[in-house]
This record gives sequence, C-alpha cells and structure tokens, in this order.
Amino acid sequence: MDTPINQVNFLLSLAVALAGVASPPLSVGDASKGGVTFPEATDNLWVLHAVESSPGVAVSGPYAVLRIYGGPAPDALSADEISVQIMCSGLDQSDTLNLARRLYETLFAANSAGQKKARNAWMIPGYTKDATTKALVLDPALIASKQDYEVRLVKPAGPPGLVGRDPNTGVWNCPFSFNVRYGLPDAAS
Repeated sequence: MDTPINQVNFLLSLAVALAGVASPPLSVGDASKGGVTFPEATDNLWVLHAVESSPGVAVSGPYAVLRIYGGPAPDALSADEISVQIMCSGLDQSDTLNLARRLYETLFAANSAGQKKARNAWMIPGYTKDATTKALVLDPALIASKQDYEVRLVKPAGPPGLVGRDPNTGVWNCPFSFNVRYGLPDAAS
C-alpha cells in the first residue's frame, strides 16, 4: 500500500521544481520569509495563494499561483493524481501572458530525439514548511528515508490564455491547468 503523501508538501515541491527549470527561473514564495530563490529569478510563483504587500493592491510585476484545481470528475483520476492550476496575474497583459507561457513550457522536456514531451519519471526534492519559521525547507522525513517525490506523469490540459482583467485592480489573469500523477519511487505506479 502506498504511503499517503501530504498534497500541500507535494505542491510546494512541485513549485520549487517548476520554478527551477523555468527560463529564466522564478522565486517561490517570499524570499525574505524563507522562500526559495534561484539565481537570476525574475518573477514569483506562490503555492495556494499569493501574499501581496497590501491586500487588494496589485503588484507591479507578474506573479503566478499554483494550486489544486477542480479538474475532471474524481472518478477520472487515480488516487495518486491531482489537477493543478497555475494562475498568472499582472498589470501588464503581455508580461502576464509571457509568464504563463514560461511556466507552461516547464511541463515539457526534450526526449532523446529532441522532441518536447510532457514530463514523466521526474524526480524532485521534497519540500515542507518549517513548523516554527514557516520557511521552505527540504522535508526531513523524505531526507531520513532517502527519497524524493516522483512526478510520474504530467498531462497538460491546454496552453495558457488570458481570461480577463479585474476592473478594480487592473490585474490581468492568465490560467492554465494540468494533471499530475505522483508518488514515492518505491511505491507501485
């Protein structure tokens, strides 16, 4: 029987992995509060919700939020598969769409023939939030068991597209979604 996986910890780990392969890379969360920042990071990726400087005040640069999404009917998903949405938001329509496209490209990797295919069999380090500091840290339980998460299959639903602009803040929104099958490598797929 598979070991239950904390979905929030998996999402944190997926966010760090996607941010690291984005070109240029992104920061995950707020670096001043224990987020993960990659060299040359230009934009921000949040997990579950964005933490803006002032509630209701739009940030100037684009940012993205990775969260669990409704997706297909539950009986269409296996127990180790979730639907994920990445919502990119920003004041500039072009910058927002470009951020969404950059993140969408992280769902693919080139195979040995150089063709882009959806990622699968991708090992990613496990992250969690420190209970005291709330900083993102490598998951001590996974380190102790010498394991990482395995992204077994990524199934993009379609490319990103602008869906509208908030009339109060002027923020453009550009989402895309995908399903991801995941687990620990010693568990049967």
